[in-house]
Amino acid sequence: MAEERSKRLQERFSTHNKKAESKQSAKNVDRGRHSLYLDKALVGLLDNAYKVAAHNLYPAEIDKATFMEACLTYALSHLEDIQASLSAEQPPQNEQ
Repeated sequence: MAEERSKRLQERFSTHNKKAESKQSAKNVDRGRHSLYLDKALVGLLDNAYKVAAHNLYPAEIDKATFMEACLTYALSHLEDIQASLSAEQPPQNEQ
């Protein structure tokens, strides 16, 4: 009796593990989860920009990760502009 119960539990968990493995293999392996600490106002602007872009691109569907990747890719291709903007924000340093 206990062996049957144990066997049923093993089957249930082995089936669950197979589902988890297939779910992982179905995901894009080029993506990973990363944590970034960003300004809340900036994240709000990003959320609103995503909503507007998703609305404007309708009926095509984009997810937020794809939108953020596109934003970062665009930013990386315009590093000179970003560096100029950042250097303009920095106060001049007094040399002594």
